[in-house]
Amino acid sequence: MSSIRLGLIPVILFLFIAACGDEPSEVGIGLVDAQTGRTTTEVLPVASVQSDGPADITGGTLAGGASGFLLGRVNDPEVGVIARDAFVDFAPPSTPGQNVGQVVQSVELRFPVSYALGDTLSTLSLQIHAMTDEWPAAGRRADTTLTTGALVVEVDVPVTSDTLRISLPAEWVSANAQRLLSTDMQTLFNGFRLHTTAGNAVIGSSLFGSRLQVLLGSGERIDFPLSRFLTVVDRSVPGATDPLPDNVLLDTGLSSLSLQFPIPDTVSVHRAELRVDMSLPPQTDASSFARPTFSSLALRAVTEDGSSSLTVETVVVDINGRAIFRSSLITDIIQQASLGASNFDRFEFYIPVSSTSVGHHRLRRDADGTPRLLLTYTPVN
Repeated sequence: MSSIRLGLIPVILFLFIAACGDEPSEVGIGLVDAQTGRTTTEVLPVASVQSDGPADITGGTLAGGASGFLLGRVNDPEVGVIARDAFVDFAPPSTPGQNVGQVVQSVELRFPVSYALGDTLSTLSLQIHAMTDEWPAAGRRADTTLTTGALVVEVDVPVTSDTLRISLPAEWVSANAQRLLSTDMQTLFNGFRLHTTAGNAVIGSSLFGSRLQVLLGSGERIDFPLSRFLTVVDRSVPGATDPLPDNVLLDTGLSSLSLQFPIPDTVSVHRAELRVDMSLPPQTDASSFARPTFSSLALRAVTEDGSSSLTVETVVVDINGRAIFRSSLITDIIQQASLGASNFDRFEFYIPVSSTSVGHHRLRRDADGTPRLLLTYTPVN
């Protein structure tokens, strides 16, 4: 038999929902000997699950990519330690250079908090470091390594804040005010690294609404909108890069899972449908431990060396925790795999970049809930 591997890409929002039983279309399915030449409908359970490949893209700009960034650290009883740093940079205002030479009274970072995972009663201790060199965001992943500049300020912020507000110290403002007001601001200023030193939560902010705000001595406020950002794994936290359990799909991290199914050799594939069920929510969370949910999963096909991929389909996870992929592209790819002519080595599940988070899906691995492929085919004589 041929095989094709289906990889689960990380990700980010915790969904643990009881999976429903088999649908009527699966009930009473029998396996027919391929040598008879009769059409067969077969449910193929996953043969193996293993870690595979890098995380999804966590960098973003106005042109595309992730929709926001994450920072913090949390000890999640279900998967272990998750720790993330954020890198942020800003664009000049609509009329750059208009206020050159004016007195700057204060500078403040403002990030609307749109996501929180972990203990909502906790406080995060943050370090803000200056970025001295130009750094990339577009197309970058959570395993990216960047050089960090000097410490600017340390602050404590409550996890439940609607807006993360960080005032920069007077000495930094004095040294950098005219860089911000300059017509060459984008060249002279490279943004910040946001690093968490203590706390038990990860929070997130979106591209829109995040800004650096300058207050002039005249009382005028100037907004510098967020222009690029990147979420990376904080490697300074012990255990933060350890492999996750082999049935966990995590976004904006380093984990992914490949699934292998036995595909019959030399058959004519009429229909292929991939079904995945999620496990029950954990019962050990404290009442203050937040687990945001998300409702969509996406599927793509990837070549063996990972250099090329094909987006297949994005689907809604239903109220019972089941995701079903029915795109005709799945049938086409498995047909080619059966004939030994596929360019793709595996499928990969991932949470779309519009769902910036650090949540996870935990796949059911019991007899009824294991990932499975529903395949209808006829042997080719």
